[in-house]
Amino acid sequence: MNKDILKAQELTELVFPKLVKDLAKWVQIDSVYDEETVSKTAPFGKNVKKSLAFFKSLAKKDGFEAVDIDNKLVELTYNEKADKSVVIMGHADVVPTGNGWKDSPFSAVIKDNKLYGRGSIDD
Repeated sequence: MNKDILKAQELTELVFPKLVKDLAKWVQIDSVYDEETVSKTAPFGKNVKKSLAFFKSLAKKDGFEAVDIDNKLVELTYNEKADKSVVIMGHADVVPTGNGWKDSPFSAVIKDNKLYGRGSIDD
């Protein structure tokens, strides 16, 4: 097996529990757009703002430079001087939960090695 692949697998095994823990904490934030709490500092509502702030704090802990832009998005950079870059886009809000949940949609329950919660399999 290629040494680089083996190193990547070992690294994945080391960081995977932390990633799951962080994802579970993020899923527990009810980040549905809330028109009643929209303001200049929370254009999508207070809970979406809370979700963006959580994402920003995770990124900073992992060594990224994180900048909040107009309380609408968080831009991350790792090495501004690099010749190449990778752009990844996602969102920090979820649509309303609807019916049919066996557990609370924001409980981030882990069953059979799968994490269940609103937004857990979204981009």
